[in-house]
Amino acid sequence: MKDPTHSVVRGLLTTQRGWFGFLVVLVTFALYAAVASYPFLAHDDNFFVTENDYVKQGLTRESFIWSWTATLGFYHPLTWLSLLLDATIFGVNPGAFHLTNLWLHIANTLLLFHFVKRATGETGKSLVIAGLFAWHPINVETVAWVSERKGLLAMLFALMALIAYVGGLRGKTLRHSNGRGDASDALESALQEHGGHPAHVVAGFGLLAS
Repeated sequence: MKDPTHSVVRGLLTTQRGWFGFLVVLVTFALYAAVASYPFLAHDDNFFVTENDYVKQGLTRESFIWSWTATLGFYHPLTWLSLLLDATIFGVNPGAFHLTNLWLHIANTLLLFHFVKRATGETGKSLVIAGLFAWHPINVETVAWVSERKGLLAMLFALMALIAYVGGLRGKTLRHSNGRGDASDALESALQEHGGHPAHVVAGFGLLAS
């Protein structure tokens, strides 16, 4: 299966409006780039990283098993694994952890653009929505706080599931209408139907594990 983020980037750069999409990514990075110089916060970052012996040692057999078995009041192995990978590659470097959050936010912005474009067929409006999402102040805490990695990962899996779901319904709608349907019909159908679709399994697993 093709990586949705890769197809979005390729699509953005092959159209005139695609350069506006690329500009959205550049502006988003510029707006949040300062997080690379931020330290860990005393609020929760000590629990998740700086005082967590498993995370500090990086990805090992012991820490990998721990990430899938630890509860600590909540269960999010993919969040632990992403933090373990950061520690393995960069050490306990706050700037690197913050930049991972930023790249995840940019990936979510691209995926949101792709979802809205696929659901509505409106490239311009999709770019506006993606830009508003990327730059809205409500997301500052999620990007600038390492402990909120779980929110970024949950958004990533939710958007991937929505893209897959709408794509599947779009294909079914086109078949049922002998080629006369569109993505808007698929989205309407998605809101009316429930259960039984593979995307629900993907969303459930991804959101549970993140």
